[in-house]
Amino acid sequence: MPNAATVAEWILSLVTTQERASATVGDCLEGTRGTVSFWWFILRTAISTCARDTWDSRWRLCRLSVWALVPRALLVAILLHAPMMLINYLGGAAYFTLTPAREYWLEAAVITGIVPFIMGRIVARRSDGREIAAALTFAILPGTIGLLIDTALALFSHQTLKLNFPVYYDAIFILAGALSWRARHPRPA
Repeated sequence: MPNAATVAEWILSLVTTQERASATVGDCLEGTRGTVSFWWFILRTAISTCARDTWDSRWRLCRLSVWALVPRALLVAILLHAPMMLINYLGGAAYFTLTPAREYWLEAAVITGIVPFIMGRIVARRSDGREIAAALTFAILPGTIGLLIDTALALFSHQTLKLNFPVYYDAIFILAGALSWRARHPRPA
């Protein structure tokens, strides 16, 4: 099992360079007085570094997130709708039938797992060293835009506002995709 310093360096290397992560962990080991304060310092540093990356390139990350909605829609069409149309076309054969339960699980797997994972990798590839910040922006921005549009439509149509807060269920898979990209491509110095 790896020691705490190795795990801490890995966590920090997700949001900064490996050299800076090693130096930060070394400073933390010298300056903290226990396990709780050590991990508190590491998590604070990781969160603040990611927040600084997001703030420093906020407009670029927003443009990247909005741009990424197009490939996401195409991936859903390719991975979900095309196979379902093929299955319905070939529906005469008994082994091609798709029950409603299987259709639900196919949709759930594609929309909430496979597509967000692929999109996390795509967004990370285009983020130039800010993979985690880009993945978080992509996970949060579309749901927030949808919430704002729903609010505006409810206000302009003079209806009672029913806030359906967006569910960011795919954020885990988007982050997993970005982390899988980051694991193979270290942050440039």
